Amino acid sequence: MIFSQRLFVLSAIIFVAFLSSCNKEGGPGSKPPAVFDSTEKANPVTVSEKEHRIFVRPKVGDVYRYRISQHSNSSAISAGAVSGSESAQSEDSYYLTQTVRAIRADSSVDMSYRFDTISVKSEKDTAKINLSSSRPADRKDPRFSTYAALLGEDIGVIISPYGDIKEMYGTSNIISSIMKRYPDSLRTAENTSAVKQQIEATIGQYIHETMMHFPHHPLAKDSVDRAEFQQNSPIWGNVIYPMVISIKQTLTGFEERGGKVQAVFMTNTEFKPMQSVIENGPVKATLNNYIASTKEELRVDDTNGELIYRKVNDDQSFTLILDSKDQQGKGLTTERKSKVTRIVELLR
Repeated sequence: MIFSQRLFVLSAIIFVAFLSSCNKEGGPGSKPPAVFDSTEKANPVTVSEKEHRIFVRPKVGDVYRYRISQHSNSSAISAGAVSGSESAQSEDSYYLTQTVRAIRADSSVDMSYRFDTISVKSEKDTAKINLSSSRPADRKDPRFSTYAALLGEDIGVIISPYGDIKEMYGTSNIISSIMKRYPDSLRTAENTSAVKQQIEATIGQYIHETMMHFPHHPLAKDSVDRAEFQQNSPIWGNVIYPMVISIKQTLTGFEERGGKVQAVFMTNTEFKPMQSVIENGPVKATLNNYIASTKEELRVDDTNGELIYRKVNDDQSFTLILDSKDQQGKGLTTERKSKVTRIVELLR
């Protein structure tokens, strides 16, 4: 029974990883225009207010539609116990609608989020996936069943004025749709709870993409916020390294575009391994030439804190050497590189 439960939870985790490559499109051939247009003339705006603060404060009934697009490339060359090369790429995009339901007494915002359409497109070596909710046949494809469960559901989310998710509700239909694919023996309260946590965590990742976390202090041009913390990060497979993660965010200024005053933020995040060698039983892992960084441009509406535009560039490269004390000369060396570009756009 324990093995069955673990297998069940593993399948949910695999779904979450697969959902992370979700590609979402509007109708065939359609591409609604975005609010942010880089070709539009920008007029610098001077904000002299000493206690100027930016936070989430929309109006009840406001509706926002977002497009999230992601392009990724990765490659790997391995030698030793396993030799060969591999490459993968994907071009993903999806649309969701955000509606403001209510403003609570503590100024938190009750919003609903709905996935309008979903498609998945990826290619790894000879394996290809190309599924879209805009094609009726794809909606019936068993590989698309979990995506179909998300479509059209109004997911409730309580957001703090500073962009933190405080609560999520309205996911019961999604969970039930996913659970019915499993035999009765696996539909236990424990397994249902595990799937619920995984699904809500993944949905939360998409919701965070459409928001910004604001500091609790006044903001002005050239304001800088920094953070540094330690976190265990997966490198490859089950190999995990402790990292020091350093974040620097700068409010570069304010500008007026199309009648909206936008606050522009630039964020740089660096990842540094705390050690290069980790020994776990008979296996020694050595991490060399590790480089990982994230660069992010964010634009928010200065009047209500709504995200207008986000562009994220993630770059990573490293060489990982795995040696076995029990099997000398049968180690593995793998060189890996990846680049991900993600764009979130508020649509007109």
